[in-house]
Amino acid sequence: MLVYGSYLRETEDIPSSAVHTAFWTTVASLLAAFVTIPSAFAFGQDPQAGPPLLFITIPYIFKTMTGGYIFGALFFLAVVFAAISSAINLMEVPVEAIMDRFNMSRIKASVLVAVLGFLVGIPLDINLNLFGKFADLVTIYIVPFGAVLASIVFFWVYGVERARAQVNKGAVKPLGPWWGYLAKYVFTGVALFILVMGIVMGGI
Repeated sequence: MLVYGSYLRETEDIPSSAVHTAFWTTVASLLAAFVTIPSAFAFGQDPQAGPPLLFITIPYIFKTMTGGYIFGALFFLAVVFAAISSAINLMEVPVEAIMDRFNMSRIKASVLVAVLGFLVGIPLDINLNLFGKFADLVTIYIVPFGAVLASIVFFWVYGVERARAQVNKGAVKPLGPWWGYLAKYVFTGVALFILVMGIVMGGI
């Protein structure tokens, strides 16, 4: 988000974009859950299977339904596009860092990051158990820690009012002082709660 933010025009309506992103991401997640979980129950599969739910349970469901091969192909084509768009997002950060630190061209930095990512991904690809543990490490510990760190840096160190001023630059409906309270206390508190509970419970 930080790297993408550096490319935004100052006239970009960030609050509106954030609302649309949160809304449509939630809708997509709920639709996926409403299809996947009932299907897993209907076919006697484990709805808490984690990564195997996508790579084992879902293919089994498509295999047993009429026209499943067609829907399965479309489903995994959508998964591929989702993975590519996410990979571009995730790769941009190390690519940008390498370009800045080592004065390297975008093509060379992209190839270097892609090769390193491919090598790291090989053991995760051949061992689904290891992939599950890696996914848990990222989602339970690293991502929530990143959220806590970002909230402290932007809302407490940089200053929540300065952050709000940056967010409101191109906003049609600027965020009021209430946003500062939510960002500084509620968001930071919730992010910290999720991190701690994730560590205590092994994920929530």
